[in-house]
Amino acid sequence: MQLTPASTVGEVAATHPSTIRVFQAHGIDFCCGGGRSLSDVCAAYGVPAAALIEELSAAASAGAGTVPALADAPVGEVVRHVLSRYHAWLWRELPRLGGMADKVLRVHGERDAEAVPAMHRLFTALSAELEPHLVEEEDVVFPALLALEARALSGRPAGLATPLQRVGTGVAALERQHEAVGALLRELRAACRDFVPPEVACNTYRGLLHGLSELEREVHEHVHLENNVLFPAVARLAQA
Repeated sequence: MQLTPASTVGEVAATHPSTIRVFQAHGIDFCCGGGRSLSDVCAAYGVPAAALIEELSAAASAGAGTVPALADAPVGEVVRHVLSRYHAWLWRELPRLGGMADKVLRVHGERDAEAVPAMHRLFTALSAELEPHLVEEEDVVFPALLALEARALSGRPAGLATPLQRVGTGVAALERQHEAVGALLRELRAACRDFVPPEVACNTYRGLLHGLSELEREVHEHVHLENNVLFPAVARLAQA
């Protein structure tokens, strides 16, 4: 794909996953903000368009990003990757980070009152947003999407009564949930001072900040794959 100022962030990240690290380096939202053009994000973030496109092109040529290239993958392949790579990670890490956050609040809540209580509150809110979202996807949304794909592959016309349209929340609602998660992540990063530990931080505090930084990266990649790869693939099936 030829990168131009009109290319959207989402399609660039989906087609060339190795460019994600460039967006991350500039603090550019490549998941929930994937529908914006490169020219728009350059204006918003104060980055020269020519310089950003040059960086993105170099990263695209180099390849080897952390997210596999799934832009043209079937719906089922994307769903299986999201479940095995991101859902499994979140189900494992959220309780672990929650235990660390509780301990840090007990030990450092008064010592670092500027950051720790807000960090604990925001992580708790983020977990409360993510966990039912994961359950909804696993129990309702993903099975419906797989059924839609199976129907399309069988040669039966999807029509209006497709499995996708019978999903209660719908893709638009999931995208709104992604926006809420993105907002909490931005607040969490600010509360954690960009995840840089203070000098007084113990090993648990430092480990928590490292874990929260990893959580931010994992969720951004997870949301990107759903918003910019999975949902467009589903839309193409629904139009078949």
